[in-house]
Parts: sequence; C-alpha cells; structure tokens
Amino acid sequence: MLELLKKKTLPHLEAAIQYVGLCYLSTSSSEAIRDSLDHALFHQSLPRDGFTVQTMLLFAIALHANDEADKASQVLHSAVTMALELGMNRQDFASDNGLGNPLMQESWRRTWWELYVVDGLIAAVSQSTSFELRDVTSDVPLPCEECEYVSSCLPYGYRSLEEYDNALFENDDVTYSSFTYRIDAVRILGKILAASQRDSFDLQSIDAIDALLVNWSLHLPASKRQPIGKDGQIDEMLFQARMIVGTSSILLHRPRSHLNFNSVQTVKACVSSREHLLPAQAREIHTAKALQAAEEVAKLITLPHPLGKHTHFFVCCVTMASVTFLSHWDSIIPFGDEIPIKEQIRLSIGALRAMENLWPVAGTALHQVKKVAQEIFAEKKASSNIYLDAITNDDIVQSMIENGLVSGPGAQQLS
Repeated sequence: MLELLKKKTLPHLEAAIQYVGLCYLSTSSSEAIRDSLDHALFHQSLPRDGFTVQTMLLFAIALHANDEADKASQVLHSAVTMALELGMNRQDFASDNGLGNPLMQESWRRTWWELYVVDGLIAAVSQSTSFELRDVTSDVPLPCEECEYVSSCLPYGYRSLEEYDNALFENDDVTYSSFTYRIDAVRILGKILAASQRDSFDLQSIDAIDALLVNWSLHLPASKRQPIGKDGQIDEMLFQARMIVGTSSILLHRPRSHLNFNSVQTVKACVSSREHLLPAQAREIHTAKALQAAEEVAKLITLPHPLGKHTHFFVCCVTMASVTFLSHWDSIIPFGDEIPIKEQIRLSIGALRAMENLWPVAGTALHQVKKVAQEIFAEKKASSNIYLDAITNDDIVQSMIENGLVSGPGAQQLS
C-alpha cells in the first residue's frame, strides 16, 4: 500500500490519512482537506473498490472525532454499502484483491473487521443510526496481532470466528489476537443494542446477554487480562475491547436501573436521545452493575498512558460513565456521602478536558457534563442549606426552652 501511495495512485486515501493526522495538529488546513474529501467521495466517480472503502472508513472516524456525528454516519453508511457490494465480508475478497501479497491480504481482512467495529461503536453512541453489519454473515478470518502486522511477520494460518466460539468446547487453548477480543466485544454490544430497541420485557434474553459480558471477562487468557504489558506498554486493541465491554454493560443495565434520566437529559454528545427506562426486574441489581461498569471505564482513565493516544471513541465511553455517575449522585446518594461519587465525576471531567484539545467531540461532551454536574451541585447545596437552616432554628428554640427562656402554652407547642 505504501508503494501505491508513493506512486500517487490513491490520492483520496492519502487525503483521508492526512485528515486523520491533522486531528492531532492545530491547523486550518484540515477544513480544506475535509471539503476536498467530501467532494471526491460524493461528487466524483472514484473507483468502487476496497481502497475507497478504506478512505470512507477513515473519513467517518475523523468526522465523528470532529463532532460531525450526522456526517460521519452518512459516510460510514456509504462505506458499509460499498463493502457489501464488493463482497468484503467474504474470505476470498482478500486473496482476490491482495496482489499475491500476504500483508495486503491481511490489510483487507483488517479493513472488514475495522468497519464492523466502527459501525457498532457509532451505532452505540449515535442518535439515529443502527448497527448495519450486526447480522451480516462473514467468513473473513480473524486478524493477527498488531505487532505481527506492523513487523510484517504474519502468522502461518488463520482462524475463524467459529473456531473462536468453539475453542472452550474443543479444548483449544490458543490465545487469539487482541483485535479478536475487540471484535467479540462489539458482537455483544450489537446484541445489547438490539435488545434496547425492544420495549417488551424479556428476562431470559437480558440474562443471556449479561452472561455474555461476564463470560467475555472470565475466559480471557492470562496474557490478555490487563491492557498493559509487563513492559508498561498499552495494548490499544485490548484497551478498546475493555472499553467496549464496560460501555456495553452500562447500555445494558442503566436503562433497567433506578438511575433516572431526567437530570442528565441535556447531555447529548455520545449519548443516544432514544434512552429511556425499560421494563425490568431487580432494578437494584441493574443499578449496581451499571455503576460497576462505569467504575471499570473510569479505571481505564487512570492507566499510565496519555489519553490522547487512545481512540477518540473513549470520549464517548467516558461520557456514558459520567452520565451514570451523575444520575447516581442526583437520585440516590444522600447528602454527606458524596465524596466518592464526586471524585469519580471529577476524574471523568478531567479526562474529557485532557482530550478536548484533540477532538472537538470531547469539548462538547465536557461542556454538557460540567453543566449537569454544576446544576446537581447547586440543587444539593440549596437543599442542604434549607435542611441546615431548619435544624439550626429547631436547635435554637429547643435550647431556649431548656434554659427557661420560653415559657407558657407556646413553649408546650414548640416542645
């Protein structure tokens, strides 16, 4: 692919790569590249091939990071449509279009799976789109590890999603790539999104999805249980997988909990406007699990790694965790017991502030989350002042009665 870029045969893909890179720089040229990309993709006759799909995928990711969610969804839909027309969901696409180069073939496999992951993530945080690829059948082999791909040291032979699913029952102790566990996390996310679209109560279905989330963590190999290695380096694919599982758990449990939506409904960035309380049993359990999931997302913030080097979708996950904490603070936490939850909210707001200089969507989320936090604090403070004033007045009157400063029938009434 680098050779193709050097020959300038893929100017649209090169422009998409530049547009993503400019997210990390303060420059006015990004707007010009954005407009030229948009024109090339939707007003010119670009080849209908995998490279154009890659261009649209990168463009959609960058648009979403730049707080253009609707445009990102439009571009992603076009990428999904073209990918399916080309048959990128079939394993022979890579061999047919890989020019006999194993690295190029792996690139096509990763393109399909990245499209699948991004489609699921944008569906989870969008206010209008659905997970189009959720039920699409695919026999594309699973991707290899990042280090193998970057070093061009590709493994011999590839495994399928079916082999991954049956590994436990076939006594297969193979450790799959971190990218694979990320794919599996998005598969579970897709089931949650589908369940959230149904207002009817289906306890068995909810319990089954909850079991998928728990099993995902329980069956991780020892080498994949932490997103940071012995060398202190972050495994970004595994980080994102844990991020997705935490967010999925919030999406499953929060709408079925005691955490109300009223106080946080002004938070729109990365939070679907379709959210509402769903029928459920044992809301106390759902409340505890939603909070546990939010805490797991918050733990990812504290890892020793610059927040700006993670995917921008982490902004959305932090926002969802923030909304969960804010709902808990507003509706459940009694006055005087607020320090732990306020620290979690402060951590989330700090993370959004750290990421806002890179990604405009983080700035939007930061403003909305801070505003709700300030409103809840003001209401709590006003309520506590009224309570303290009432207590103080009662104490004064009681003291006067005890010291004989108030007497007569009125004193009997007051006491």
